[in-house]
Amino acid sequence: MRPRFTRRQVVKGGAALTTGLALAGAAKRSLAEDGVIKVGFLAALTGEAAGWGLPGLYGVEIWRDQLNAAGGINVGGQQYTIEVISYDDEYDTTKALTGAKKLVFEDGVKFILTLGGAPTQGVAEFYTENEMLASTLAPADMTADTPYLIAPVEVHPIYNVTGVDWVARNWPDK
Repeated sequence: MRPRFTRRQVVKGGAALTTGLALAGAAKRSLAEDGVIKVGFLAALTGEAAGWGLPGLYGVEIWRDQLNAAGGINVGGQQYTIEVISYDDEYDTTKALTGAKKLVFEDGVKFILTLGGAPTQGVAEFYTENEMLASTLAPADMTADTPYLIAPVEVHPIYNVTGVDWVARNWPDK
């Protein structure tokens, strides 16, 4: 007997549901007066790890553009557009904490996207203390002590490679 859903369908649906619930919770905590939900992107955009951070930012910008072009996201019957605010942590834990504080306290983001690794691990306590939901691409970042850190991804390397190829073919300017 074959399963009703493939693993990929479950992961994709789970990621979409998790992101939707995160943004819905964020909007309810502090409804944006201007109809915008701010999402932070915290990763290396310069330096040796920029080869990971920049494609991540470009992917988030594609997601934002597509979502906003379709009318935004519906939260509690209201439409919101997404604004992405990025911060370059240069893959440095101290700079990541500075960036997280700026994104939360100055920029007013309601959800933070990260790539994971040492910078994310170094900021996880800040996320917990401030009840800031953040995502990581590295499930190894998550522990029992990081309830505000989620990893809605499938981590098999072949999917990362094919995903980058697909983005390059479909959005060559990104």
